[in-house]
Amino acid sequence: MFLLPEQLRCTTPYRRAEVPTLLEDDTISLVGIVLYGYHGARPEERTLGQRFIVDVDLHADLRVASRSDDLANTVNYSEVYQVVETIIGGEPVNLIETLAARIAEALLSSGAKSAAAKRAAKLAPLPTPTPRIPSGRNI
Repeated sequence: MFLLPEQLRCTTPYRRAEVPTLLEDDTISLVGIVLYGYHGARPEERTLGQRFIVDVDLHADLRVASRSDDLANTVNYSEVYQVVETIIGGEPVNLIETLAARIAEALLSSGAKSAAAKRAAKLAPLPTPTPRIPSGRNI
């Protein structure tokens, strides 16, 4: 697994000097995770598969991590990626909403106060005989 710098983002509304005391609800984002899966309501989607893009936001108290500089005290990006990879590569579901909910539920066990698959979308949906709205789900 290799994450590009633009895929990792840790944001806080506070100035750097305040970080050790005010990171009670910080956000860690993994942006642009692209994986192959076999999800969708149509038989072709389940047979051929397609690429999915997922953005994840995790909210956690990072005060201890900011003081200790210890990976054990924060959310491990590699473990988050592996959770998303397991779900995208796992049991097929019909709806992207179900996929996003499964990802969020699994990520809550990572120590985050809250977690969301902020975006779960099909990168190139398979063609259909009827007009189609671009598929994706922001939660």
